Amino acid sequence: MWVRTGTKVMGAPSSCRRWGSRLSKGSLNLPPPSQLPESTTVAPYVFVGDEAFQLRLDFLRPYPGRYLEDDRRIFNSRLSRARRCVENAFGILAARWRVFRRTIDLFPENVMAVTLAACVLHNFLRNDVLYIPQNYVDSVDRSGNIVEGHWRQRVQPNAYLDLEHRCSRNHAKAAADVRDKYRAYFANEGAVPWQRQRAGLRP
Repeated sequence: MWVRTGTKVMGAPSSCRRWGSRLSKGSLNLPPPSQLPESTTVAPYVFVGDEAFQLRLDFLRPYPGRYLEDDRRIFNSRLSRARRCVENAFGILAARWRVFRRTIDLFPENVMAVTLAACVLHNFLRNDVLYIPQNYVDSVDRSGNIVEGHWRQRVQPNAYLDLEHRCSRNHAKAAADVRDKYRAYFANEGAVPWQRQRAGLRP
């Protein structure tokens, strides 16, 4: 788990804001765009998010709406699967460190110290079979079905609050083009046998 924290100097720009500014300016030294596997399509590396985030050149979010074309439903399903990595990371952290299963009754600066300590210990222990035993993490069976990890039995489904939709729904055409590239890729060269079923579509 990678954690970036702000500075303690009052009035100074935080590290998080600097990180965000570099992300916006394209100066984070991310890998350059490259060919997608088994394809001639060149696409940028991207972060994955949900509806709370704005669509950007380097940040994918789902297509909005309930009644979508098949290829958009497949894209949303594949994006949701990618976000499960994040969900598992935070879920295991909360399952192993009970302090995160409720409101932490500490001053904000102490909450930051507790959170950082837990993240450091989590990273140190995550390769230990006693810390993350078999079947503790979500997995996928041969049919492409999600098998939920045992950590979910320890964490309430509503343990985390959803992020508020604070960003504009407007986005540049270039950002939409990047999402469309991935959508087309998942519908063609990047297709997997089980994706239509997982998106709720007929084979």
